[in-house]
Amino acid sequence: MNSIQREICENLWNEYEPQLRKICRVKLRSCPDEVDDVMSEVSLALCKQIEKFGKPEKPKQWLYATFNNIINLKYREIYKQKEKQENIENKDFELPFEQNGMLKQTIRIIQFRGLSRMKKQHMRHQKTLSALKMQKPHSMPLSVR
Repeated sequence: MNSIQREICENLWNEYEPQLRKICRVKLRSCPDEVDDVMSEVSLALCKQIEKFGKPEKPKQWLYATFNNIINLKYREIYKQKEKQENIENKDFELPFEQNGMLKQTIRIIQFRGLSRMKKQHMRHQKTLSALKMQKPHSMPLSVR
């Protein structure tokens, strides 16, 4: 983009941006975070238009039409995101291997391993306690007496 095109773009943008922003805030009041995104996209579209084809014959109409198209695209995008979020929140997920019993088998293995570890630890503690009970009282550490 040359300096003349840049100047045309800046002048048009400075003239129409405040009014477009007001409309955008009203149309996207439920999603105020999206206003800046929409305004950037409109600004970018204007600069690309000027760079490729020059200044539009009716810049105000061109800007408002482009603005409305971008707003409509944003509405669709927001709707799709909300729809996906609702589907995720409302869906009961099933693990694919649950149906053939692999989940139950995996749980049993984990439980068995956990129980085995607990039994081993219990046996070690029992052995330690038995060994301490068999020792003579004078050979016990002072903290245990």
